[in-house]
Amino acid sequence: MHIPDGFLTSQINYSLTVVSLVVGGFALKKIKDLFFEKSQVLASQLVTSIGQMGQSKLVSRWFLKKNASQKIQQIVLVFCLVFTIQMIDFVKIGGIPGHLIGSFLAALVLGPWAGILIISAVLAVQAIFLGDGGIMVLGVNIFNMALVGCLGGYYLYLILKKLAKNNNLAIFFASWFSVLVMVLAYATEAKITGRTSGVDLLVMVHVLVGVIEGLVTVLALKYLFSDKTYEK
Repeated sequence: MHIPDGFLTSQINYSLTVVSLVVGGFALKKIKDLFFEKSQVLASQLVTSIGQMGQSKLVSRWFLKKNASQKIQQIVLVFCLVFTIQMIDFVKIGGIPGHLIGSFLAALVLGPWAGILIISAVLAVQAIFLGDGGIMVLGVNIFNMALVGCLGGYYLYLILKKLAKNNNLAIFFASWFSVLVMVLAYATEAKITGRTSGVDLLVMVHVLVGVIEGLVTVLALKYLFSDKTYEK
């Protein structure tokens, strides 16, 4: 599902890149709460040879949270896991390959905003160092697989977990849906550009990929992440 350079029109490329940059900047601000907390502290006084100058006052400062190290370990684990599963094409129908993506998994474990940044980082490494996805269309790939995948799957899960009696069932369908909306975004961009060849087959391949990704996500959350370490 990685879009290569030159595949889309410049208008689509620039527009979605701007959207990715804006949402990515917002995500950076949001994850500050994941690692830091603001507290009121007493500012130190300035003391000179002629005595104390100024009065003590309370000021707001940011401090690293106690569970920040645990979050960092989760980020490293999720990054490595997503990077690995995206590198393996395990479905190939009619010459169209398919691989797991992991966007919903990242959003559920880390929260949607941190998930967006992790998937964006994975896509950037793949594009720059491995040539998987174009560098000039990196913003579009981030839009499809980070923004659409993380936010679409995560917020559907919030709805499904209230309706479904089985939480694993909610996770499975939200994960499958995240893959579906990502490939539909890709298909829409391709058809607007006029590249219709193979798009319908690509969608069919990723409907199957979504089923497998749903199963893998449920198993990963069960065996790699305990109930207390992911965003329920």
